[in-house]
Amino acid sequence: MTQRWSSPSIALHWLTALALVVVAGAGLVLQELPSDALARRIASGLHAVGGLSLAAMTLARLVVLWRKGRPEAAWRSGVHALGVRVVHVLTYVVLLALSLSGFVTAKPSTWHEFIKGEVATAPTFEGVASRQLHEALVVALVVLVTLHVLGVLVDERRRGGTMRRMLPW
Repeated sequence: MTQRWSSPSIALHWLTALALVVVAGAGLVLQELPSDALARRIASGLHAVGGLSLAAMTLARLVVLWRKGRPEAAWRSGVHALGVRVVHVLTYVVLLALSLSGFVTAKPSTWHEFIKGEVATAPTFEGVASRQLHEALVVALVVLVTLHVLGVLVDERRRGGTMRRMLPW
């Protein structure tokens, strides 16, 4: 067993983090733009492509984890170790559920036609259950990412070396 995550795991971890920032930013921006604005069309396309990319990266991370395994477990108390495992599993589940809920929300609408410029205005999703789920999952992901970062900081403070296991250099 190694002390570091595999190179593919490290690359996918940081690409996922970057994609999350881009997708979340595009999602926040597009909601504030007029439904017929070109900037909304661009942000919508970025959000859609980014969401599909996040799903692909999440699946790739799971395949890499299955094939390459994990590094040796860092020392943690039983409760902390359980918390780390739960946060990781829930993060994968929420990332996949976010992509699925976004797809389910967009599929029956004119979202794709709007992105391609075939219709002038963005569809509205007010009151659509899958969009409400999508927004709830965003909140859940923010909580999970916050817990993840706090957990890393706690590990660093207690023993050190946690960041070194996932940094690309």
